[in-house]
Amino acid sequence: MKINYDEHIKQVEKILALLKEKSNRYTFLRAIVFVCFLFLVYTNIVQLNYLYFFMLVLSIVIFIVLVFKHTNIKKQIRYYENKKEVLDCYLARINDDWSSFIETGEAYKREEYFIAKDLDLLGKHSLFQYLNVAKTSLGKQKLASSLTSIQYSLDEIQARQNAVKELANDIEFSIEVQTLLMDTNKKDDIQVLNELITKIENHITSQHYAWIIRVITLVLMGLSFMQVFGKASASILFLAIVINLAVASIGGLRYQSYFTIVHSLSESLNHYPHIFHLIEKKNWQSIYLNETLKDIKAHKATQGIEAIHHISEHIHQRQNAIGYFILNGLFIYDLLCVDELAKWKKDYGKDVMKWFDQLGELEAMLSLAILPQTKNVTTYPTIIENPLMIDVTNIYHPLMQEEKSVGNSFQLVHQVNIITGSNMSGKTTFLRTLGINMVLSFAGGAICANHATISYMHVLTSMRIEDELSRGTSTFYAELKRIKQMIDKSEEDKAICCFIDEIFKGTNSADRIVGAKAAIERLMKENVIVFVSTHDFELCDLEKNFPVSNYHFKEDYKDKQILFDYHIRLGRSQTTNAKFLLEMVGIIK
Repeated sequence: MKINYDEHIKQVEKILALLKEKSNRYTFLRAIVFVCFLFLVYTNIVQLNYLYFFMLVLSIVIFIVLVFKHTNIKKQIRYYENKKEVLDCYLARINDDWSSFIETGEAYKREEYFIAKDLDLLGKHSLFQYLNVAKTSLGKQKLASSLTSIQYSLDEIQARQNAVKELANDIEFSIEVQTLLMDTNKKDDIQVLNELITKIENHITSQHYAWIIRVITLVLMGLSFMQVFGKASASILFLAIVINLAVASIGGLRYQSYFTIVHSLSESLNHYPHIFHLIEKKNWQSIYLNETLKDIKAHKATQGIEAIHHISEHIHQRQNAIGYFILNGLFIYDLLCVDELAKWKKDYGKDVMKWFDQLGELEAMLSLAILPQTKNVTTYPTIIENPLMIDVTNIYHPLMQEEKSVGNSFQLVHQVNIITGSNMSGKTTFLRTLGINMVLSFAGGAICANHATISYMHVLTSMRIEDELSRGTSTFYAELKRIKQMIDKSEEDKAICCFIDEIFKGTNSADRIVGAKAAIERLMKENVIVFVSTHDFELCDLEKNFPVSNYHFKEDYKDKQILFDYHIRLGRSQTTNAKFLLEMVGIIK
């Protein structure tokens, strides 16, 4: 479901302009009030009277009110700036300008994830980079995992599809969550919270003597009051403050590392209660969303994060030397903070990681919902178990600009498919288009097609093969290992779909043809679908003896230019363009 993002951005820009104008007025008013305050201070020094004293107090009150309101306006400005950034990202995806997005998923690449590299699932210019709206590490990890490994049952895929569809249709909710997430995770909140919970689990307990601290505080306040009226010795008050500081230092010093962790979360934690509250009040139709977010929707998450945020704010007050001296000298403040942490651990400690794990799952689902929110043509594929089937109409690559992409329709006839065609005609793109859309299908997402029915399969690839100099492995040997992995996987009782691009291109033509025929024959099993692209027309002869389908891409020539339509056709290719390209670039005459 797409909306007019340009119009939304214009509306946000209008609101921002008004808020910034309002902010400037408040800045001016604050300056005037401050000047008045300075003038009143001067006049009070010269001539004291009740009227001037009243006006002095009034100016302070007005200044505080202005600061409070100005702060709220600044928060609104920040909110709408974040919202505009979110909308700009939507527009960047539509305009094929998303390759500058910072999060690429590179950190989640694994050596064994061949599919991630072959189908551009992770890394620069990848599906992850296009889709990702997650800010927490758990959200990004869950998205990467859903794209690189098949892990859901057929029922789970259907449930996830329904959840993604509901999120995709509720674009305002999606934008709102992304906006609120913009100012979170400054220092990987999940990791910091997990570290905090691990640390306090066995080392922080309730300070049962906290009531004593409060009694001492009352005594100090009484002594201070008596000191003002000359009924107590200043030395007694000073001694009491020194004792308090000593108690705070001895008791609180060992908890300094915990205070540092909590303080580092102060800025980010302020935003999570708004996100959790938004989730809490949302009525989902999707059973999957309700089940996935059940702990957040139990209304405890908002309270728990607000509580730790308040503790972080309290700890923030004692971070500077003056605050530390006053608060600990009068209240033994550090031990009170420890007591608050202990109570928070008791009330919420076991649930925190559940909340953020569920938030991470929501982030991953919101990411999968990006495709139908930015593409005009998408569908939710029908996933079946048997028989093996691929039936797609107008399928195109999700990472290509929609207006420039060419859709292809394909209906599986035989399980082995040989694709021929000249250079740059579209063979590899077609394989990647099928592969990447199948990955999206099995993650529970929408795909770029008008219609699709696809069997539930593990996707294996052999496309971007590189040599491994450090291991003494050639490109050809690296490809052999990939093909062998496919053959081994085919022995298991699981449906697989293999995409092999330019099979055995790393060796001579004679060996290549022999090896390719042998590999394809080994993969001819009931549970295997194979797509092989090649320049070797000899492989097309397999259709004479085996259930093999030949397909091809063609080109045309006009005014010494080569033209491609990128449409797949039944049958083998009858043309090549290598000589033409060699002439075109001037290698041969």
